[in-house]
Amino acid sequence: MRVLIVDDHPVNRDLLRIMMQAADCDVFEAADGREALDAVAARPLDLVLMDVRMPGMDGLAATRAIRALAAPARDIPVLAVTADAMPEDAARCLAAGMDGHLPKPVTQARLYEAVNAALEQAAVRQTAQDVRAA
Repeated sequence: MRVLIVDDHPVNRDLLRIMMQAADCDVFEAADGREALDAVAARPLDLVLMDVRMPGMDGLAATRAIRALAAPARDIPVLAVTADAMPEDAARCLAAGMDGHLPKPVTQARLYEAVNAALEQAAVRQTAQDVRAA
């Protein structure tokens, strides 16, 4: 699986990279939303782990911009990995087009569980889009 990790803090990126590489994933990194958009345009990806609070373009704006791209880039599952842990924060992430919400601090087990749930949610979203398009 090809995973993009987007976080403005290098330590957070390192932690997520180590966990995803332990699951045999190819990992790419971006430090903000603008870099995330460039990375999504540059290569096929299977998942984006997106921080919400970043300088410049935040994770919510970056996710909305990803969803505005052409297929297949717009359909990449996006999982919020954020310190914003309240229910209303999760609702904002989902409203921006994210497929799941994982509050920090992150453990390996919680990360893998959230990744699986986000991939399932993205498949449901894609099926609904296909039905609407038909």
